[in-house]
Amino acid sequence: MSSSNKQSAKQSGVGQTGKRALLMASTAMAIFYGVSAAHAQSSGGATPATNAAQAERRAFNIPAQSLSAAVGAFGRQSGLQVTLASPASGSVRTNAVTSSLTVQEALTQLLGGTGITFRFAGNGRSVVIGANQAAADVPSADGSTMLETITITGKSGRNAASGAGYQGTPDWVYETPASVSVVSREAIQSDLGARDVRDLFDNVAGTYVNNSVANSPAVSPNVRGVQDMGRVVLSVDGARQNANRTISAGGDSYIGSSGKGYVETSFIRAVEVERLTGAKSGLAGSLAGAVTFRTVGADDIISDGKDWGVEIDTTVGTNNQHFNGSILASKRMGDSPFSITGGFARQKLGNYKIGSHGDIEWDGDEDGEVTFMQRDNMSSLLKLEGDFGDVTTGVAWTHQKKDFAWFMGGLSDEEATVNTVTANLDWNPVDNDLIDFRSTFWLNDTMEETLRHTRGGAAGYPDTLISADFMSFGINIDNTSRFETAIGPATLNYGVEAFRDHGNSSASSTSIDVWPELASNFTSFSPAGRRDMASLFVNGDIEPTDWVKLSAGLRYDWYRLKGSPKYYDYRDRVNYIASAVTTEYDYVATYDPARFASANAVLRNIWSTRQGEIYNGQFYRAGTTIAALSTLAGYPENTVNIDRSGGALLPSFTVEFTPVEWLRPYVSYSKSYRPPTVTEAFFAGDLPKDVSPLSVYAPNESLRPETAETWEIGANINFDGVFTEDDTLRLKVSAFNRKIDDLIVIGYFYPYAGSRQLQSYVNTTDATRMRGVELEGNYDTGRFWVGGSATWLDAEWAQKVPSTWYGQTVSSDNVQMYSSVGVPPKLKATLDAGVRFLDNKLAIGGRVTHSTPTLSQVKTFNPDGGYTSNKYTKLDLYGSYQFNDRTTLRLSIDNVTDINHVPAGSRYPSPGRTFFASLNVRL
Repeated sequence: MSSSNKQSAKQSGVGQTGKRALLMASTAMAIFYGVSAAHAQSSGGATPATNAAQAERRAFNIPAQSLSAAVGAFGRQSGLQVTLASPASGSVRTNAVTSSLTVQEALTQLLGGTGITFRFAGNGRSVVIGANQAAADVPSADGSTMLETITITGKSGRNAASGAGYQGTPDWVYETPASVSVVSREAIQSDLGARDVRDLFDNVAGTYVNNSVANSPAVSPNVRGVQDMGRVVLSVDGARQNANRTISAGGDSYIGSSGKGYVETSFIRAVEVERLTGAKSGLAGSLAGAVTFRTVGADDIISDGKDWGVEIDTTVGTNNQHFNGSILASKRMGDSPFSITGGFARQKLGNYKIGSHGDIEWDGDEDGEVTFMQRDNMSSLLKLEGDFGDVTTGVAWTHQKKDFAWFMGGLSDEEATVNTVTANLDWNPVDNDLIDFRSTFWLNDTMEETLRHTRGGAAGYPDTLISADFMSFGINIDNTSRFETAIGPATLNYGVEAFRDHGNSSASSTSIDVWPELASNFTSFSPAGRRDMASLFVNGDIEPTDWVKLSAGLRYDWYRLKGSPKYYDYRDRVNYIASAVTTEYDYVATYDPARFASANAVLRNIWSTRQGEIYNGQFYRAGTTIAALSTLAGYPENTVNIDRSGGALLPSFTVEFTPVEWLRPYVSYSKSYRPPTVTEAFFAGDLPKDVSPLSVYAPNESLRPETAETWEIGANINFDGVFTEDDTLRLKVSAFNRKIDDLIVIGYFYPYAGSRQLQSYVNTTDATRMRGVELEGNYDTGRFWVGGSATWLDAEWAQKVPSTWYGQTVSSDNVQMYSSVGVPPKLKATLDAGVRFLDNKLAIGGRVTHSTPTLSQVKTFNPDGGYTSNKYTKLDLYGSYQFNDRTTLRLSIDNVTDINHVPAGSRYPSPGRTFFASLNVRL
């Protein structure tokens, strides 16, 4: 757990892309205001609950359950903000409330006989629920009981920003029968060594990412050995980051695939990692789960009792960590239900030095070795939120501009411009448990411009500018209904989601100006095309007893691929040879009668023996070449018109047991389905070169979706008061077994009968199997904490692709390249511990990470090479001092022993020893 998390728990665009985003933001804003105004009129301008509202009767349907779970249900159904102030909430079980009552009557019935008291606060807008603590009870002026607050959250349930778990994981994670992890905002701000968002996953079980920064700041999480091409859905507030590049910039994966999601860490309030799929919103087309980034809002910036707030965060460091800072500001707009939040972030990094202890060898062409170069990033956020009680609305626009460079066989400069727009409308009437409606409309546009400077050699080329634009937009709608049945309380969630991906790219140089077909050698990275996806889903759960919950779901995923990729063949020159069709005698007599008349008998006799062919009024003797009828050497264009679709039904189920309040074992199954992406379906062209447009890659019209079946068993432990009244134990453990069929890889194939052999994305003929064990946990006494994570992963990768195509046999039926160059190591473990002093104002901690070598996926084709991965043990130290509620100083030393190592899942060495200092100020 992060150093100050326990303390806080106790106390409290450019160019076309910019124009598109502005248009989307304007449209979303209009919808936002229209819906909000309509609701305000219908509700008479109602604001959150007041004292008068406490007298209103509401329909409650809260089953008997743990106090922490009951608090979330009560908050949702009452419409009040609920604060739980109980040091032993995990051992308390509440009563069922299933009738129409006032909120005070409902609370009295809910907590009857438990010894837990409650009081209203904030002029009736919130309620504090907590245990009696006679020694700490202090009468207030109005006669109510003031409790010693142990846990304070402005939001409950899944919206909680942090909790007592590892890395500030909120308690709902330990009440969820699935492999889920959360990185809280407190943990994000405490991780000073995080040069970018990828580093946030270093300590998450079952999750990896290419976390060295020799390449672009893009992120593509690896979940249980699976990554890229939408296998793991990456989204920001529901907006998918679907951009992918087959041959990616900066060494993400030179051959293979690479996700290109861009996220600004400074704007993130929490990161949720789901390592399993299911029949719910946000998982259409996912093979292995989802990583969801949630951005900050006004509630995260504005302190209690104020209507505005500012947060300033500044980090500097050694090893060319020049500057990383942000400012966020929020304001509630008078008496209206609206609030506005704005933010700006800037990051400037230089060429870092790697560790000095230990050797890492480069394996491959020396020209491929990478120089770690600079990065200069700027991001901005604008968010408008409206809270009308039952209805909440919001619209947000995030703009990112990422400038970075690297050297790999030659210098490359890149600029990524990303615009993300989201608009949401949620409706959750407190008097109707059948309605808990949520909707999100989103757009994400990623424009990457790469300047590849002049390369020499046989396949060299002049300065070449590559522009790749990938736009996605979609909508998510779902509703949750809660009701009683004859055998117990039940919940039903159902909805629809749909999105469209559209890719396009271009390349320009002096060579391409002369020979336009050469552009295909550069645009093959990001082919043009379209993919549509739609999904219907329904899931539900029922609790026939208080110790078992049954859940099941079914979704139908549908996709369509549409595009016309082009690739180029080579055609040799074919000479037209004249045949013996006529004689020269007949030719002269017909075409030159004057000459024929003047010729003597001897010449005419010679003409009569010469045979040949007449073309365009000229006689060609047999065996000679008629140049005009010959076919010149060239590169004929092949256009493949693709328009196909498909779909699949995907079941899932979970059985959860609660033998005792603090222990929740479960077993689950899910089937998943991932259609080919734009990049995979329309892949065509070659590696960058200036010699010819001859293609090495061509689209595979027979490419099938991947499917997977995953079994998982696990358990959650949520225990308060283990050894003392104040200590907490949170533990999550899971084991899984996954089988993937039709894994999409790169291999040899023939695009049509009689064609030459090419490479493309193809399906494997044998299965890929993965199994593993994951553990995350945290024990916290208030004075000290011990937490960590561990992952063991074993993978058996498919080895074969089809050997024959259209009756032709490929030169090798082995997989030529998987979707990424490296896969996670067999074992990675992190131990995090620390202690607090001076009334928890000072916290000092350390973290040890051990990893076995990253396992290579490279088969027979590795043009640029990579650094040899090694086993390593890394030590980090960190500390913080909270001067007051507004100012916190954080210091850390990353890679204390200055080891030279390639991080788990990466290809390049991480920075050596680096010192960081950060100051966080809240106004």
